[in-house]
Amino acid sequence: MPRLSSVTHGIYCRTLSNHTPCDTHFRFNRCRGEHLSLQRDISRAVYALADDARRFREDLARNPEPSREEYRTAAKIHAKLAATGLQPVMARSGRGVIAEVGPRNRPVVVLRSDIDALRMQDERNVPYRSRVDGVHHGCGHDVMTAGLVHAAGILADIDKHGPGLPNRVRMVFQPAEEVAEGAQQMIREDGVLDNAVAAIGAHSWPRIRAGKYGVLDGRIQTSHHGVELILRGPGGHSSVPTPTTDLIRVGSKFSTALLEGMEEFARGMGPEAQPAFAYGKAGGGESRNVLPTKFTFNGTLRYGDVEEFRKAPERLRSLAADFAAHAGFSDYELNIDSAVPPVINTCADKVAEALTAGRGPKVVVREFDMPKGGDDMAFFGTGVDDIPGAPWIHYTQVGVVPKGRPLGEHPYLHTETFDADPSAAGHAAYHYAVMGATRFDYPRDRGKSREMAL
Repeated sequence: MPRLSSVTHGIYCRTLSNHTPCDTHFRFNRCRGEHLSLQRDISRAVYALADDARRFREDLARNPEPSREEYRTAAKIHAKLAATGLQPVMARSGRGVIAEVGPRNRPVVVLRSDIDALRMQDERNVPYRSRVDGVHHGCGHDVMTAGLVHAAGILADIDKHGPGLPNRVRMVFQPAEEVAEGAQQMIREDGVLDNAVAAIGAHSWPRIRAGKYGVLDGRIQTSHHGVELILRGPGGHSSVPTPTTDLIRVGSKFSTALLEGMEEFARGMGPEAQPAFAYGKAGGGESRNVLPTKFTFNGTLRYGDVEEFRKAPERLRSLAADFAAHAGFSDYELNIDSAVPPVINTCADKVAEALTAGRGPKVVVREFDMPKGGDDMAFFGTGVDDIPGAPWIHYTQVGVVPKGRPLGEHPYLHTETFDADPSAAGHAAYHYAVMGATRFDYPRDRGKSREMAL
């Protein structure tokens, strides 16, 4: 990776006139003879590294690894960071990476990217299509990972050759986001929230144009539970099905009753509070003429309203008991995972100001269709067990839609054709580098973020 000082032709230099150090907020640029903000310097460096960021992202896209298997991905990240002069360390799991830069006597700003892919087919017709059957970066984690890797090199160069960083910066490459395990594991085992004043994450967003950033205050992701409905029966020949032995038939009614029941509870709620309950997986049986002895539905339940979300598990259990009693079917099991809390942004104005300083006000979008997904980035704000979260947290939505394509027509997340504009990794790098170069101090009320999220 080229050094920032060489890329920007002496931005971090002494002025030609008096050989005194440049002001820390503005650097003298020999090529253009004008003073530019640090954020604009970062933007110039990112453009110079854009091709390298794109190639790194494409390598991750061709070689995706699903949750709990991110060993190659972690090794590639580790090697790339080490090549910049950083001293990265592997997470205890062997599937995540941590690197730090900046003054040790300052609070820590955590820059976090998730690195896992999804178990699904990649049906894109692109040179970097997945080579791994049944695994695809359909959530865009490859883009954010490439962005953070290249931001790390820029931040290291600012620290070594430039004005220095205002905070200690900890870059966290987190595995297992898609199964909501990685954040809690790295917080507990690797201490990634130690002395953290801020936690900044980013995600690909297919409803914002590439080169723009979605910045919202307050809730940006929903709370969510994993839901598993298991039905059991004696099985038998398909020629003699009954309402209690045909698990596929009873299961379709059972699963639908839960969906419709939760929709009924939600009537009258505002649009932001509306739940999103859906099944993503269902299966059982081995042969078309043999009734299965077990059939399972797996899905997620998401709520925008925190109070309603707290009531959701008991409501689901009540609906299941009512259906079972009415249908005369008792051999079922309803499992509801522990909740992932909502991601609640607490420093949107600061993030927007920093991003616009280098690229102008049009790069920040403050109104857009808010995602209803959930993300274990939330634990960086709420903390885990007795480990406190960071008081300042922001989860930026990085645009990935190519120029000229209508926003509503771009393939959505978790689809076989989801993709990101080739420039998106560079735009993610700009976001991470700018946030790493932004000063964060503890607020007067250090418990505010945790209280809001809980």
